[in-house]
Amino acid sequence: MQHVQQIETLARQRSPLAPLRVTTVQPSLRQRMQTRIKESGMAETVTEAILATSTFSLVGGLLFGLYRALEHYTIIPLP
Repeated sequence: MQHVQQIETLARQRSPLAPLRVTTVQPSLRQRMQTRIKESGMAETVTEAILATSTFSLVGGLLFGLYRALEHYTIIPLP
């Protein structure tokens, strides 16, 4: 009977056929991004993006208009 018990003990010590599920201690990248967005306040981010876009558009339009005006400006030579 001792041999039978030893064989059963060795049979139970085999590694499982299916891999074990791995759980991580650290949150995933997606979870960290969601947490950061919630903490920072999404409304402020949207407002800043709108202000930045409108500012760049207005400055770009102003510079383009200035460039076109200077392109058509004629310089009168001095006598």
